[in-house]
Amino acid sequence: MPEATMLFLPVFTGLLMVSGTEAFYFYLKDGDEKCFIRELPDKTLLIAHYRCQAISKESEKEKHSLQISSKENRMMVEVRNPQNKIVLSREYRFEGSFSFTSHEPGEHTICMHTKDFKSYGRALYREEMFRESTDTISRRILMWSVAQTVVLIVVGVWQMQSFRKFIESKKLV
Repeated sequence: MPEATMLFLPVFTGLLMVSGTEAFYFYLKDGDEKCFIRELPDKTLLIAHYRCQAISKESEKEKHSLQISSKENRMMVEVRNPQNKIVLSREYRFEGSFSFTSHEPGEHTICMHTKDFKSYGRALYREEMFRESTDTISRRILMWSVAQTVVLIVVGVWQMQSFRKFIESKKLV
């Protein structure tokens, strides 16, 4: 009998340590809000881990710039208690976790929304277009400078030959 108790105690303790978890994912467009209702008992700690990723069906170049900009994205989290009072309202980075403790039992509303990053995406797009046009202009300036240098060398050689022929024709040398 003591052996059964010795075996039962660690198994029972291990089962007590196991807690239930839930996981899900969802899509959230810029500026949209997604809310979830969670029934929580009194004095319960809720921890949520999240990661924001930009998803696009655009060209590879735009995907790359969106992935870069997704690191700059921020998510707003707002938690309301059963009396609809704000328990947590904070802006978080693109990846991380947030937690709160319920101080009363009931349905808690957890809302998440992203900031409107379309203007940021447009600014990135304009910056990229400006960079491309600047590179094109720089290339054209370089080619123009090379062409001017070649023309100056050709004209200089022609002038030297013309001057030599002039001197030889006048028999100054």
